Amino acid sequence: MMGYRVHCSSSSYDEDEDKCEDGRGTVLEKVPERGFDVDHCVRKRGDFGVWSLPPRTTQVLFEFRCGRAVPRLRETRPLYGSSAHASHVLSRWPRECQVIPEEIRHIEWDPPLHEPVCVWTNTNKRLQAPEAEDGTVVYDAGAEKEQFFSGSCLGGRRAPLKDIAVSLTGPGDTTLLFEARFESGNLQRALRVGEYDYDLTLRTDLYTERHTQWFYFRVKNTRAGVLYRFTISNLLKLSSLYREGQRPLLYSEEKARARHVGWHRAGQEVTYRRNGRQHAGLPCYSLSWALSFPYDRDTCYLAHCYPYTHSDLRAHLAQIEGDPERSRFCKVRTLCRTLAGNLVPVLTVAGPARVGGGEEGVAEGPGGRRWC
Repeated sequence: MMGYRVHCSSSSYDEDEDKCEDGRGTVLEKVPERGFDVDHCVRKRGDFGVWSLPPRTTQVLFEFRCGRAVPRLRETRPLYGSSAHASHVLSRWPRECQVIPEEIRHIEWDPPLHEPVCVWTNTNKRLQAPEAEDGTVVYDAGAEKEQFFSGSCLGGRRAPLKDIAVSLTGPGDTTLLFEARFESGNLQRALRVGEYDYDLTLRTDLYTERHTQWFYFRVKNTRAGVLYRFTISNLLKLSSLYREGQRPLLYSEEKARARHVGWHRAGQEVTYRRNGRQHAGLPCYSLSWALSFPYDRDTCYLAHCYPYTHSDLRAHLAQIEGDPERSRFCKVRTLCRTLAGNLVPVLTVAGPARVGGGEEGVAEGPGGRRWC
């Protein structure tokens, strides 16, 4: 589409096929669809007062409508290569990462009422983190990891998955089966120190020795009506919202299927205090909470906060692109790639207004004000 530059003039302008006049001494010149030129800054006088357009920009274009120059935003375009649909590309993983083939999906759900906080019992007693000989290791993802990024591939390591969780001995075995080899999962080890008591160690962020406040993992083979206790013993923050009543999040697949209930706060007897362990020269803290699962032999997820993975992002963007109404206002394009090669999307949200005759394209500013 052809845009316009706007010139101010107190006298008539020579007629030209590429110029026109709006009758108030303002001349509109047709220009290719490129950005606003600072050399042609608009100053329009008359009934509308004096105003100036923004300085040099490549994103504001002008259209001539009803004798007026109307600014609009340039149409979005891909910023990285030829791909404009980051939502349709699979995630890439560092090639040393093992990833289970199952697709992890959770329903969206908002609790109808405010969820109560937990009454924290203040105690200065220092917890002693258990050693491996104090219990049975039921999940161990290994502490070895690469010191730096060396490459990536779709779906993670191509080698067969290792068996890093124990196997059940029979129907009466109440051992929880842990798993965290999925997006945002970060459980490194689970130690069973009692029939329903587990000590957990988190994996630090990739290529770092810190950042262990977030947690997200899965458990199977639950028992209803039993009070389990989980203790994460390698957290590094001095203070925590768990001391102010925050509770962990729980997601039950059976509860989601039967009652359409998603992530919700759960747990009791929540404590957060220092233990006798050290990591990277820093003191460690333990988060401990008791929890009852709602169903027998259920599959449940526990998390610090609501997980939002790269796959969730792609699915959300695909919904926007496939929606006839929202796609009129939202454009998805690619900004760049991450170190692993995943696309970084940019979502541009515009609010086109309508002018006489149902015509679209007038730029709309904050508060719904039209630029016209």
